[in-house]
Formats: sequence, C-alpha cells, structure tokens
Amino acid sequence: MADHKAYSPSTFPPQGLIQLQAVTCRLMLRYTHHASPYLASTVARYLRLLSEHPVVQNEPECRATYLHLLDDWQRLTLGRSYSHEPLAPVSMKPRQH
Repeated sequence: MADHKAYSPSTFPPQGLIQLQAVTCRLMLRYTHHASPYLASTVARYLRLLSEHPVVQNEPECRATYLHLLDDWQRLTLGRSYSHEPLAPVSMKPRQH
C-alpha cells in the first residue's frame, strides 16, 4: 500500500478530474484508518482542486458539493483532536424512526 504522503496535488495534471476524485476518495478512506492533521489538510487541498476544476466550474451543483465538503474538511483540520485510534465505522443502514 502506498503511503499517503506520496500524494500531492501537484502530481496530477489539472485535467485529471477522475484521478483527482479517486485520490481524494482514497485519502478520505485512509483518514478513517489514521486520522492526522496532515492527511485532513491534504484532503482539503484536493477538494479545493476539485472545486476549481474547469469541468466542475460548469456544474454548479457538483461545485457546491465539493465546496461544502471542503468547508467540512477545513473545519476538521482546525477542530479535531487527533489520536492514532481508527475512527468508528459509519453504518450505511438507514436510520429507524
């Protein structure tokens, strides 16, 4: 498995939307196993790149989604106390009301 520090926004060409999306998802997944300020800020950088991508600029709903995620990840980098414990798994089951 590649180390997350090997990923850098500058390693992908700006036109590589699919690659940016894939790396961002991989970094988010990695964060669930090892929460760190470095990793959270890297996710935020990728989300900014995605929100600024030319294809995304032409899709207002998509851009709004990336900007919302960016805001969440930026807050996470500022307010989370980091530990080396993995985060609790997130259930994908619908809530019972």
